Amino acid sequence: MTVARPPGRNQHRPTGSEYGDVLVDVLADQKRRAEVRQTAGKRRPRRRVHPAAALVLVPITLGLWVSPPAVLGPKPIPEVSLERREVGVRAEMVLLAKRIDEWSAESQGRAPADLAEAGEEPGEIRYLRLTASTYRLRAQVNTLTIGYTSTESLEEFFAEAKVLIERGEIR
Repeated sequence: MTVARPPGRNQHRPTGSEYGDVLVDVLADQKRRAEVRQTAGKRRPRRRVHPAAALVLVPITLGLWVSPPAVLGPKPIPEVSLERREVGVRAEMVLLAKRIDEWSAESQGRAPADLAEAGEEPGEIRYLRLTASTYRLRAQVNTLTIGYTSTESLEEFFAEAKVLIERGEIR
């Protein structure tokens, strides 16, 4: 009795020569893989660092870490001159006075009671309201006191700083 094969299966049985072809292909593939393994195993030898290098480098590294030379440290920040600080404070006062004047114009000419009312942060410049419409700004730069009153001209107040800048003494 013969067993029927299900439909769709290959009804063809390989012959002896087909087995031989497959065997030749397998052997050729194995030979190729063996060659690849042999060539992959041949690498250049790594260069090794001589052990004495560690004996030299470790103490040097520790010495630099413990007491770094001044050359490797941060450079000191140069001192700002009194004239440069004065010009900076005068410029800041002019900007603050303009903002206060703008606030006063919106508030029917009334000076703010303090800088917070005008929306400003109090910094090194002090604000003092003199009358309902006038105020005074004052700042201390080392021993020099710089003051501005709202009745003065801002251009005249900043004129001294402009002269220093135009002469090239302040950059």
